Amino acid sequence: MKTSKKVIVFILINAIVLALLTFLLNAPSCTKLLMGDAETGDYDTLIMGQSHAYAGYNPFIISDQLDCETIDIARPSTSTYNEYYMLQEVNKTKKYKTLIFDIDYSYWDRGHSGRAGSDANLLLRLTGKRWLSYFKDVMLDSNYNDSIADYKLSGLGVIKNLPRNIKIKTSKGYQDNDPSLFETVGGFTEDGYYHYGGRGFYEGVNYMEDYYFKPLLFGDRSINEENDLVLKKMASYCKENDIRMICVSSALPPKRLKEEDIDQFHQYFAALCDSIGVPFYDMNYAKKMDRTGADYIDKEGHMMLSLANRQTDLLCEILKSDSPEEYFFDSYSEVLKNLEGCVS
Repeated sequence: MKTSKKVIVFILINAIVLALLTFLLNAPSCTKLLMGDAETGDYDTLIMGQSHAYAGYNPFIISDQLDCETIDIARPSTSTYNEYYMLQEVNKTKKYKTLIFDIDYSYWDRGHSGRAGSDANLLLRLTGKRWLSYFKDVMLDSNYNDSIADYKLSGLGVIKNLPRNIKIKTSKGYQDNDPSLFETVGGFTEDGYYHYGGRGFYEGVNYMEDYYFKPLLFGDRSINEENDLVLKKMASYCKENDIRMICVSSALPPKRLKEEDIDQFHQYFAALCDSIGVPFYDMNYAKKMDRTGADYIDKEGHMMLSLANRQTDLLCEILKSDSPEEYFFDSYSEVLKNLEGCVS
């Protein structure tokens, strides 16, 4: 009996220490604010994905042109598995009618584990049966730092941020998921690479001179079948809940299309989406997407505001059209020919 009590006390002490460290060391969560706004706000259309999605599609343009109310809850370093659970959580009241899901090729070889401190953890974001399912399917199959201890020790910067973390996390606005706090929590500055546009949208404004990106080749990337399976689950969930699901892929810089075999990625995801009955609009193949490297804030493909607005306008045209296929080139050779005059 004494041994059992000691074990229980040991577990409780560890849980308290873990909760305290997570509260103090982990930065305030943008995911928390976005999910809270998406759940309680008057929205009926979701944009999801990773960083290309929050920088590539303007929710205000979509709202105006498609007569809906749109929010973008895409987050960087968030796995497809987590996106699936986020969708279910924010749609608890069954209010969403449309999901625009951006597929970023570079994430498809990764599993569901996030990175400690990445704000990709959903341990404290889910409720009810979604939490239990997430615990079973994700947490029990992840390493400790990824699934539970969602913070990272990275020198004195962590200590310096303690007062800020405590001030924000104990504020009423943060507890109530006040969307007006997003700009503060996200660390946006006047001279930063992004300005915050609202509803989860990042407005690209400044170029990252020192950003390094290694070109991707399809033959070098192993597709993680877990992501295919989760996309199928997401499609099934949308059908069961009368949500129109649309898969897209944000247009990449011309240099990437010229140096990488994006056509093989395109063919793979076009076939995958077709197999689950979901349309796939690859904006790399779009006819009206002339662009140069100067239209992006980096070499990887995060868009400047002007290009993001143009891409969103075009996507709205496509979604309203009875013949969306007319907006796209039929072959990759046509795509590359169209980009011949573009400066990379």
